[in-house]
Amino acid sequence: MTLFYSGSVLLILLAVVFIGWPFIRHRLVDTSKEADAEKRQLTNIALYRDHLSDIEQSLVTGSMTREQHNELKLELERNLLEDSHLSSSETQTDAFSRRYYPWVFAGITCCLVLVAALIYQQLGAYELWTIKSVIERRGQLERHYIHSGDSSLKDQMVSINRQLVTKITTYLENEPNELQMRLLLARTLMSLGNFSLAIEQFELILEQQPNVGQIMAEMAQAFFLQANNRVVPIVQSLVDRTLQLEPNNTVALGLAGIASFQFNQYQQAIHFWQKAINLQGINTPNSKALQSSLAVARQRLAEADGDGAPSSAYTTDESSKQEVLDGDEAKVELQVSLAESVTSSPEDSVFIYARAWQGARVPLAIVRVKAKDLPLDLTLTDAMAMVPGMNLSSVKQLELVARLSKSGDSAPKSGDWQATLGPVNQGDDEGVTYQLVISERIP
Repeated sequence: MTLFYSGSVLLILLAVVFIGWPFIRHRLVDTSKEADAEKRQLTNIALYRDHLSDIEQSLVTGSMTREQHNELKLELERNLLEDSHLSSSETQTDAFSRRYYPWVFAGITCCLVLVAALIYQQLGAYELWTIKSVIERRGQLERHYIHSGDSSLKDQMVSINRQLVTKITTYLENEPNELQMRLLLARTLMSLGNFSLAIEQFELILEQQPNVGQIMAEMAQAFFLQANNRVVPIVQSLVDRTLQLEPNNTVALGLAGIASFQFNQYQQAIHFWQKAINLQGINTPNSKALQSSLAVARQRLAEADGDGAPSSAYTTDESSKQEVLDGDEAKVELQVSLAESVTSSPEDSVFIYARAWQGARVPLAIVRVKAKDLPLDLTLTDAMAMVPGMNLSSVKQLELVARLSKSGDSAPKSGDWQATLGPVNQGDDEGVTYQLVISERIP
């Protein structure tokens, strides 16, 4: 974006020089003319005085009569006045030019810049430029959020994502075949929790490019999240097709592992997750989340085989693995209530959950109650996990969320009410009950 601004300024400066040169040149010529006129005026005055002296001398010597003297003197004065008037007229014209040329130059320059901007907006890549600008602002917010942990930035990121959806949607109305832009729209919709619209965008992409495994994998992920983190038949079908096209697709491998675990096929789940970890690298955020799931799968497999300990063929993050194997279940005690300013009906759904402060946004423990049940004291535990291995024990820092959903959908939507608290460090405040008062409306 800086390069764009620099290039624009440079082109404007070149245009200003191009337009301004005739004015500058004319100004130099005017200055030269003014000097010539002044010089000519002085010469005329000197000639007048010389001629006047000659006729005065002739009158004294008697070589001309008084009448002839008066006629010649009158003629000299008339010629001097005419020359003076001509010089004065030229000087006034030059003064007028010097006075108004700067305004004319400024007006033409402003018109040029305005016309260029309008033409660029109509015929250039103005919409793409605005989209890129929003993406850059979102990236800056995300980096700031990761480094500072300021939870107030999340609302700004949601607002930025909504702006991005609006701008991309407008762009696609004129350029419906821009698949990269449509993919960006689908991913942004997923980040907003609007899985239905995201799925529609993935379907439109697959209509034009039916054999792209990554698109199928991301579409499967959208169906998975829409189904409250359950592997439904459409998810399984998309995962199978993806792995046929791209056996090393890590998104599909992760979902395939979840599907296998869901049907107690622990050895197969281990195979998929282990492969995904090897492909991504052990220290990536996704791999760290899979390591906890892998530890649980190994434990379940060992129990099914009658072996009291899990296989040690793969070493996961020691703190997370030890917590799982020791059986020390993490728990978080909460008290949830509604602020008086919140409008609700008794049957409105309230989702209360904990998720990782940084990393995957999947709830690590979740419970659903009704608005009529509030205020409510409850305890979130590992048993309330939605995804095997992704539970309270798998992370050290949590974010606690309570959300009143008008639609009954677990994904946040505009008009819902919520309360958030974080980061909460597990183990630092044992026995503490965290207060969540639902009072913030999602714009």
